[in-house]
Amino acid sequence: MRMMYRQGDVLLLALPEPPAGCDPSTGIDGTAAVLARGELSGHDHVLHGAARYYPSAAGGVIELREPGELRHQLADGSQAEHDPIVLPPGWYRRLQQVEYVERSRFFPARRRRVAD
Repeated sequence: MRMMYRQGDVLLLALPEPPAGCDPSTGIDGTAAVLARGELSGHDHVLHGAARYYPSAAGGVIELREPGELRHQLADGSQAEHDPIVLPPGWYRRLQQVEYVERSRFFPARRRRVAD
């Protein structure tokens, strides 16, 4: 069973191995990466820890090289609504949460990106 980690509109799916397309020369190294920006409340979902991010690999793949922490934080670094999530080292796929909007009198049914 694959582990999933969800914080607001960010969903990380643990992968058993690196997916195809994760060429080390295309990765971006870092110790903090903004995975999503809160459009409505001005906060960020930030992954802290030594990682390599592959933005072009099917929505975004992350190789976390040491234990990391997904933090929901405001611009000044203080904690926002969600508690931090500790992540073990490994490979993760970043998925964007979507929600279903029912058809109304004026608009067809559709999926839309979750705004946090």
